[in-house]
Amino acid sequence: MKIPGTLLTLLLLGVAAADSRTFTHAKGYAIEAEMIGHEADRITLRLEDGKVVECALADLSKQDQARITNLPAGHAKNLGQLNKAAGHPFFSEEGVFRASASLLAKILGMRPESTTEGLRSWRRYPAGRGSGPQPFTLFGAMPYSLALYASPTGALSHLSAVYANKGDFGSTSGFGEDHFDNKPQAGTETLEAAMKADFETITRKLTEALGEGDKQRYGEGKSRQTDDRWNWGDAAILLAIEKEEFVTLSLVPAALADSGGKVTRVKDGEIKKRIAASVVRKDNGDVVITGIPMVDQGPKGYCVPATFERVMRFMGIEADMYLLAMVGQTRAGGGTSPSLLIDEVKSHVYRKSRRTREDDTRKLKLSR
Repeated sequence: MKIPGTLLTLLLLGVAAADSRTFTHAKGYAIEAEMIGHEADRITLRLEDGKVVECALADLSKQDQARITNLPAGHAKNLGQLNKAAGHPFFSEEGVFRASASLLAKILGMRPESTTEGLRSWRRYPAGRGSGPQPFTLFGAMPYSLALYASPTGALSHLSAVYANKGDFGSTSGFGEDHFDNKPQAGTETLEAAMKADFETITRKLTEALGEGDKQRYGEGKSRQTDDRWNWGDAAILLAIEKEEFVTLSLVPAALADSGGKVTRVKDGEIKKRIAASVVRKDNGDVVITGIPMVDQGPKGYCVPATFERVMRFMGIEADMYLLAMVGQTRAGGGTSPSLLIDEVKSHVYRKSRRTREDDTRKLKLSR
């Protein structure tokens, strides 16, 4: 919304955000906010609560005016275009990986999924029940799954969006028990056409805002894919299309993209210490493991991939249930192959310098 200088003066009183920049009104009042757009003689700011306000550049101090005016050519303009392309005021001049993950989740209308020590996440299923009367889009296309993860400090860690994919396409399955009563959907386009449409729409939006993307190999093992990459500040936007599989968009730190997706290995001692602290032994003999993150399985009920995501993240290995489901050859209406999924999870764990151990559950005995 546009605001006059007098209202801006009121907004500049006492608003604070830890990872924002200080803007000063010409009359001396200060505000902590993030600039998310600049067009001609007006700028757009995002306040601590996520509210977006627009004001005249002339309402700011001469120092702020000079700084904004002297930004690298196209920087501020591209910022506004990028947020317009995304359809949400997500990106700011300060970057996205210093911003509060909870604020960014709020901007995208995502509900909290899990809150454990050092492991917070949010998720949204735009095509599901209660998604609202207006279709939700991100870069012009509707994702079937949108997941956002926080770092231990509460800042954004990464964002994962899955668009047209074989597990969802053509499915008429509903919720709960109705999910398994799936019937082929007649008169729809092909999966290939749906994926192509999403990929081209997102590519066009990003290209209009940031220019042509670069090709890059990202990920490891079967999850390794060729992505189109666009850079903005501290972020890399990665778009991939896997034939007859899915279209995905990831927002990751530029440094992680530069490494091809190889994350810094967490020391064994740190993992063991955290796991030991999570074991609670009750007086009645029960043993409870706390701190395992929850996963919102959504309308499809991806129980097997969701279980793997929970355990992998608990062990310090990044995972996205939806992408794990694709590895497990999940089809419309369900049907994950545990054997295929287990094989890929093993490989993924080994590549992170960890090991898995298989136990014969038939030998387990429960005592009363």
